[in-house]
Amino acid sequence: MIEMADGSYKRVDAIQFGDIVKTINGPERVIYTDSDLNKIGKSYTDYYFDNSTALRIIRDHRVYNPKRNRYVHLSELKIGDEIVANDGSRAKLIVKETVNEPINHYCMFTEKCSGYYANGVLCGCCFSNIKPIWLRKILLKLYMNYVYFIERR
Repeated sequence: MIEMADGSYKRVDAIQFGDIVKTINGPERVIYTDSDLNKIGKSYTDYYFDNSTALRIIRDHRVYNPKRNRYVHLSELKIGDEIVANDGSRAKLIVKETVNEPINHYCMFTEKCSGYYANGVLCGCCFSNIKPIWLRKILLKLYMNYVYFIERR
């Protein structure tokens, strides 16, 4: 569930262009989502944290790792590594299990690619570590043009 700017929650597959989500930089508009592309992955991994939070992730989505002071692929986390929760607290990874079953894949970008909250965990996209924000926005625009050309033709 993605945390919206108004404090409500929305399923990731229901996120649409223009929705306003809660980010670490305040409310941001969603400017890209691929929920209409019906991407299917061959497997997924469930991550469980000691604060009762869980994430089900396909491929390499990113979460904020305070020890490394950056967004890292979830697959890089080892048992005991910490993430940041939406209340600012930290939680440790206690279990990760890979399941070899098909699952839908979803992705979204906000206008500044700021960290957003999924199931109460601070998550980011492939551009979230890039600073300054103006460079992040240029790279995002180039990427979106590429994706539009390749995936939507």
